[in-house]
Amino acid sequence: MNCLMLAGKHAVLEALSAGREIVEIQFLRGTRKNLGVLLNLAEQKGIKIREVGTKELDLLYVGVHQGVVAKLSKFKYALLDDVVSEVLGRGAFFVVLDHLTDPHNFGAIIRTAAVFGVDGIIIPRDRSVQITSTVLKVASGGCEYVPIIMVRNIAETIDKLKREGVVVYAADLQGESLFEFKFSGDLAIVFGAEGKGVSRLAKERSNALLTIPMFGESLSLNVSVAAGIIIAEIAKQKQRSSC
Repeated sequence: MNCLMLAGKHAVLEALSAGREIVEIQFLRGTRKNLGVLLNLAEQKGIKIREVGTKELDLLYVGVHQGVVAKLSKFKYALLDDVVSEVLGRGAFFVVLDHLTDPHNFGAIIRTAAVFGVDGIIIPRDRSVQITSTVLKVASGGCEYVPIIMVRNIAETIDKLKREGVVVYAADLQGESLFEFKFSGDLAIVFGAEGKGVSRLAKERSNALLTIPMFGESLSLNVSVAAGIIIAEIAKQKQRSSC
């Protein structure tokens, strides 16, 4: 079985609470009392739990695991049509990641998207980071609340979203100021790959390009930081418009 590893007390508890399919949970010997809520929930769900030593847990997961690691079955990506049909017409908010490659950036964006109520994150099937144990760890439970949608082609997906009435924006250094836009209705925001930015085809197919105005030194922002700023601004405006 192709398993993913999910580490950390908070992340594993979120996965349990959300009904994620978990094969087994291993925890550090002597920590049962500290993990009482998590382990009790796992037992209620009939999930196998196993108490192990530090060496065994370290071999299972390389990195900070906080004394608990869950083995997950293969990650199930959502279908674009299913998600679109569920949220379209109700102020849908999609994030499109145009060939990101860094799992830490991906995980951070997922976590931000979960906090600000994004309805789905769209990634390409090829030449792109996918869901890995590192992504799950960095997302810290975010994958339980935001559907991750894998598509064959980003440019074609943008066209499909536009046909459904979704307004598509692309983040770009040459765009108009983020704070000049009025965001409402169904929309999507495209973020590009580290170093390369949004692809030419994706920019050409987008309705508008936007950028984060900088008032200090002209330094580039990490894509996950830029995504956090833009997603928060869009979410703020959409929240106000719905009041």
